[in-house]
Amino acid sequence: MKKRTGWVIGAGALLVILAGGAFIMLQPRTLGEPSEAIRGRMGAIACKADLAGLVEVPAGRGAEILYDNAVGRAITMGKASDFPAMTIKTLEPENDPQFRLILDDLISGGQTGIADDVVLLFPELAADGPHEAKVTEFLTALVTVPANAADSLIRDQNMIRDQGQAREKKWAAATEMANAGLVFSYRLWRHGLSWSSRQAGLTGMGKALAELKIIYARTGKTALAEAVARCEMDRAATAKKWEDKAHLTFLHSPLALHPPDLLYMATHDEDRTWRLQGVKWLGVARYSGATEQDREAINRELEKLFVSRDEVFAAMARQSHELTLEDVRILLP
Repeated sequence: MKKRTGWVIGAGALLVILAGGAFIMLQPRTLGEPSEAIRGRMGAIACKADLAGLVEVPAGRGAEILYDNAVGRAITMGKASDFPAMTIKTLEPENDPQFRLILDDLISGGQTGIADDVVLLFPELAADGPHEAKVTEFLTALVTVPANAADSLIRDQNMIRDQGQAREKKWAAATEMANAGLVFSYRLWRHGLSWSSRQAGLTGMGKALAELKIIYARTGKTALAEAVARCEMDRAATAKKWEDKAHLTFLHSPLALHPPDLLYMATHDEDRTWRLQGVKWLGVARYSGATEQDREAINRELEKLFVSRDEVFAAMARQSHELTLEDVRILLP
């Protein structure tokens, strides 16, 4: 009897172990824990650069319409030829008929107000991870067109020979161009939503400030030159923090992503732009060395985000969920 009882107990214990193992195997896989490095980077990155001492930024609203026009013109130009390449090849954009229209939009935009609640979002531009580098390149090229025009005017040999009012008029034109680029860039940073817009804004500010530095040094405007130097110092410090954070998550290698970090960013970052970055690149991470179980876990996490009250965020989660391997192939070297 004791022998039989022992056999029953042993069999029961084996069944419990097998059942427990089956239960563990049936548990859906999770993405794991985020790295300590990313946990400490969830605060919003503020830019202390102040334009007040450099250019008057008007109150009111409507600038976003003019900026939409400029983006639309650049997209149209890009259909016929590579837009970033055109900005490099065109040495005098202020004298080019197509670029002149863009410059006029950006100058007018800089002289028009924009409401605090306006978000600069350009739906004509792709928003997914695989196309992000191209969109960033495009917006950076656009935002530097005014700085290129200012540089062209500064290098104008006729300005060297000009005297009096004629010379002052050309310096004023160069300043107007640089300021238009500075204000547009600053607004892309403050009002932009996509990472591409805000990154382009930081770069564009640097380009415009570099031209203003030359202008004020050559015209002997010491106070303005000092204001430019302070603004550039603050911009550069912000850009460093911004790029460091990007390198932690996706910029270093788009094909070596860490899904737990991206999910943590998507759900914990204080900055809406970076929350969108997390969910955007989480979709790409499904094809970045992930196993089938990893992909299923990522899909489950993305599906949870479909119900976000932030409509743009929810739409990005769906777009990331629908990314295919073919979509991601453009990231391959």
